[in-house]
Amino acid sequence: MPDGARLLPRMRSYLNTCRLMLCLLASGFATTGWASSSQDILGPNPTKAYVAHLKTLYKTKDAKLALSRHINSLLQFYAYGEETHHYQLKIKGTELVTHRRSGDSREISSLFSVYGLNPYVKSECGKQATYSPACWIKGPHNGDPWLIIKPNQEGIEEIRKAATALLIEMQK
Repeated sequence: MPDGARLLPRMRSYLNTCRLMLCLLASGFATTGWASSSQDILGPNPTKAYVAHLKTLYKTKDAKLALSRHINSLLQFYAYGEETHHYQLKIKGTELVTHRRSGDSREISSLFSVYGLNPYVKSECGKQATYSPACWIKGPHNGDPWLIIKPNQEGIEEIRKAATALLIEMQK
């Protein structure tokens, strides 16, 4: 396949992600926290409004699908490493499957049931022994780095917010 033909799907994906980020920035959802003006607009349950916004953005009635699409778009946009490692989440019943992609290879890096887990995931940015500067979501099942992206505080906060909402939705 010629190089140009291989780039076309990546360019489309990049443009869709850019469109998504612009929509989120315009709506105030891509901030590192809920601003007081957003609280007034969103009411007492910002997670419900956040999920409703993503369902509209991704044109689906399924909250879990909208959240997983959003997380996957962000993970692709903030892909980690020079050889572009990125993660992809898939929902399999009550389990979350995480695939790690590097170039043409793909491996399952984790599979866990969401029941019994604290849905409020934590994120960190910095340097760990096995990673150069990066940001990551701590796995709700073991506390280890689960989803790793390039260093970007706003990006990891948006992924954390969406992952928390997804875990809450999956535990219903």
